[in-house]
Amino acid sequence: MEKYRIVMQMHEAMCFVDVVPDFIIEASDDFSAKRQAAQLIEHWEKNGVMAIGFDIYAKKLMSQVTPSSGIHSFSYKNFTVFDESKYSSCTMILPEHLKEVNQQNFVELLFQRCAARNNKETLAIFECIAFGVERI
Repeated sequence: MEKYRIVMQMHEAMCFVDVVPDFIIEASDDFSAKRQAAQLIEHWEKNGVMAIGFDIYAKKLMSQVTPSSGIHSFSYKNFTVFDESKYSSCTMILPEHLKEVNQQNFVELLFQRCAARNNKETLAIFECIAFGVERI
């Protein structure tokens, strides 16, 4: 049995971040690990076990998990932003249309986009649009 970590690509306001929960799964191979990860993520989302969001007023990434989830913390990596002005005619978001930014710029841009769109909301929740597994 191999140990794997789940990596979820989360999306909000045309901003993307890879989120890695401190949750380890064991599987015999990559395919089995991906299948197990898909079931876990579906369970987490369906049952409200975890939420990754952005506190608009505090300008910071945040997370919420239920104690029964087995998740204690998250790490964030690969912050990317879709450049709407450069690719406004695109209907599909492809990797070559993502521009890498540092965390401070990412948070500032995310704040601007969320504040403009969610003028009554204080929290913007990210949606998981893709996932992968990493052997550890």
